[in-house]
Amino acid sequence: MFDDKLPDTEYVARAIFLPAMLDSNGNVSLAAFSLRHNEGYFSVARMAVDSWMDDIMRIPTSATRQYGGYCKMGVGNIRNLDFTYNQEHKVAFDVIDKATTKNKSHSGIELLFGEDTLKGDKTAVLKPLPTGISAPRLLMRIQTKLSQLAGKSYIAIKQE
Repeated sequence: MFDDKLPDTEYVARAIFLPAMLDSNGNVSLAAFSLRHNEGYFSVARMAVDSWMDDIMRIPTSATRQYGGYCKMGVGNIRNLDFTYNQEHKVAFDVIDKATTKNKSHSGIELLFGEDTLKGDKTAVLKPLPTGISAPRLLMRIQTKLSQLAGKSYIAIKQE
């Protein structure tokens, strides 16, 4: 099923790491939706897969990045975040199955800018973009849309 679109009726979970991914009010912050270098999607877990919580719990942590919980988002709601940037460039969101044998629930929120899939670069901005498009401003708009959707859906999980 790799790279198949998830149905609008499903839910996905975005792992939330502390302290950076929550703001001072306990809401999901923009930092929860940052793209890694050359990554073309935000990783999420498909909640319809029985192992989704185990898959999230296997994500590595560090001294500065501790697992805190997750936020739950509807796939159809993510797709409804589409917008037009600078009155001419369509930005679309999609949710794609990225399952592997080790991570059966792995999925991704992809970003399309016109026909191109946007990817992170070394400075956490997006590529490819036409000349004159502010990558940091576009990324902030995308992050704002996703963090507003995630809203207060943060669910804390205590680790044993």
